[in-house]
Amino acid sequence: MPAERRRSPRVPSDRACKLFHAPSLRFLPGRTRNQSADGFLIDIPPTNTLHPGDPLRFALDDHPLLAHDALAPARIVRCEYTPHRLTLAITLEPIA
Repeated sequence: MPAERRRSPRVPSDRACKLFHAPSLRFLPGRTRNQSADGFLIDIPPTNTLHPGDPLRFALDDHPLLAHDALAPARIVRCEYTPHRLTLAITLEPIA
C-alpha cells in the first residue's frame, strides 16, 4: 500500500463551490469530493487552462455574485484530466 502523502485526514464532502482562476481571470463552478484541514479535492468542467502551482480564489458557495473577501486564497497542487471532468487537488493558503 502506498505511503500516505496527506498532512491531515480527508473526509467525504459533496458541496457546491466556486473557483476564481487568477491567470485566466475566469470563474469556474465546482463540486467538492473530499476535504481536509488544509485543502479540497474538487471536480470542475474540463478545461485546459489550469496547471499545478496556479493561484486560485476558492469559496464553498455557488452564489452567482460573491464579494472578493468571500473567496479564500488557494493553490492547485494536482490536476487529473478525464474526458468529462477535471479533478483538482487544492491547498488553502494563509489569508494575507
